[in-house]
Amino acid sequence: MQDFIHQAKITEIQNLSPSVKSFKFQIIQSSEFNYEAGQFVIVSFPEINHSFPYRSYSLASASDGSNFELCVVLKPTGHASPVLFEKKAGDVLQVTKPLGNFCLPDEETIQKSSFYFICTGTGIAPFRAMLQALIRKNIKPIKLTLYFGARKEEDILYREEMEKLASTLDWFHYVPVLSQSNWNGAKGYVHPHYLNEIDNKILADTYFYICGWSEMVKETKNNLKAIGYSRKQIKFELFD
Repeated sequence: MQDFIHQAKITEIQNLSPSVKSFKFQIIQSSEFNYEAGQFVIVSFPEINHSFPYRSYSLASASDGSNFELCVVLKPTGHASPVLFEKKAGDVLQVTKPLGNFCLPDEETIQKSSFYFICTGTGIAPFRAMLQALIRKNIKPIKLTLYFGARKEEDILYREEMEKLASTLDWFHYVPVLSQSNWNGAKGYVHPHYLNEIDNKILADTYFYICGWSEMVKETKNNLKAIGYSRKQIKFELFD
């Protein structure tokens, strides 16, 4: 039984792509809502006829005490996302406290390490939160590369935001990869691109964070383990 202890009011809804929306929330009538970047919440949908009338969503923004953002893809045949996509600003939903341990290590470890964020679709959500948290706390890793996989240009989530960060932060590199688009950027799937960068070598003080479609996550884990990376260097979160 989930404990939906917080009331969250929708304050803003934005279209991020033809099938993805950003939902911004404010916690009301409750204590502070603090969390670690990378965590998720469970949202209650009592109106759906399902044995599990709730869904988990990664927090797509860094914690500020009362506000948070979710990045959600519409699944037309699903139960919860069609209901959420009909919600309006001002509507109130019930959510749990922040949960999960898909989080960055301590500050000292971050500052002496390099990171690879590898994601597809709305799997970018926890990584956006992590980037915001690092910037707010002025914590700088040696290097952080974000590989974002999608089908077409219209599917690139938070594109302008990520491009701006890549142009202003000397430690942040952004590589969108498209599988079904004839564009000037990286093409195909994410795997050849991150493998080419690490050149099949075990890099010291390096961590891999993976989030997105289960097939991508599984293949990425297998690729990294085949090279010789340890379980401690690989963290992952599934989105389907």
